[in-house]
Amino acid sequence: MSNQLIEELLAKNKALQQALKASESMRKSEEMRHKKAERAMGEEIQRYVGELQHYAKEVQTYTEEIQHYTEEIQYYTEELQRYKDIIERLKENFDIARYLQYASVSEKRSGKDLKKLKEALEETKVDKTDCLDFDLGPSVELEEKKEKKRWGRVEGVKTSGRNMEFCSSLEKETIEYDIKARDLINELVFVKKQVRSQVSYVPSHLRCREIVTYIYKNKSTGKLVYATPTQHDIIKGGKLTNGFIAASIADRIIWGLPFYRQSRRINLMAGSTIVNAQLLTRSFLSVSGFLQGLGDELYRQVTSSNALHGDETSCLVIHDDENGRRKQGYLWMLSSNGKHPVSYCRFYPSRSSACAKELLSPCKSVALQVDGYAAYASVVKDMNTVFAKEIEASEGKEEAERFLQTI
Repeated sequence: MSNQLIEELLAKNKALQQALKASESMRKSEEMRHKKAERAMGEEIQRYVGELQHYAKEVQTYTEEIQHYTEEIQYYTEELQRYKDIIERLKENFDIARYLQYASVSEKRSGKDLKKLKEALEETKVDKTDCLDFDLGPSVELEEKKEKKRWGRVEGVKTSGRNMEFCSSLEKETIEYDIKARDLINELVFVKKQVRSQVSYVPSHLRCREIVTYIYKNKSTGKLVYATPTQHDIIKGGKLTNGFIAASIADRIIWGLPFYRQSRRINLMAGSTIVNAQLLTRSFLSVSGFLQGLGDELYRQVTSSNALHGDETSCLVIHDDENGRRKQGYLWMLSSNGKHPVSYCRFYPSRSSACAKELLSPCKSVALQVDGYAAYASVVKDMNTVFAKEIEASEGKEEAERFLQTI
């Protein structure tokens, strides 16, 4: 080999060694840079993990706060609704108080007084846009019905005139009576649907109860078949429900409201003429037989008391005699303030002692407190004679005479 070739190989070897050193140096520097970047990236990831944990804790805190505020909002919403209900009921009580005050002051009322009452009732008018309990006031549909009056001939009514449909202005409540038995329905032929309306009363609110009865005809026997109502009316086929009649009787007896005043108040509540004094009076007379047992029990309790208070007062009766004229009558009252205070009233056409004797004949009382009317004196004398006979039979004649002398 020549020297020149050897020198070239040595030069190439040296160049390769230098290139190898440079490559090794670059590898080390790149490795150091990679480790540094990896270390920086790990620190960054650690920092992000810490921040993520911090944010997770904040999210948990905010979630708990939101839950707490949600519970508070729910609580205050329920409280607000409760106070709204209380306010609506207070408005109702104010309206009832105004009705009673209006009806109790005087029987002669002018249109100006009625206008003042309507203005006072407007102050406590129920907000129909925010009223969940429809018993507190008229519904939106009811108010819309009040705005438009029905004129002319009504469908299904043979006579003409305005507002001929009974209680059409009231909110409607429908009750249906239909036969549900599948095995029986196959033997029947539908005949017709019978519909009648009643005025239903709930506190401070009126509804029209529509009772629908489906009538069928038996294919084999030809007899009419229909479902039996679950609620029976005191007045069969009447226009007023049992609750309405009970409320009217309570207003008449307890609150002393005449039926013509009740009809004015009811029609004012309904916004139309749905009842009158004649209808309320006929309903009262129709159910008066159901109250006879209550009157008999009150009479039995008051006459079996040990101490009685008695009195009578005049009462003007219209069209009582045969000539159709007004006639003077009398209400005889008995009351007792025992363990269970009770009062009893009976009407008599006169003020004679025979009435007092009939009223007090079953009395077993020891003391009778009355005024100086002579009719009571004759009855008390007869009662004392009976007591004296009882004393004579049990304690002797001397004790009976002493009893009659002491009184």
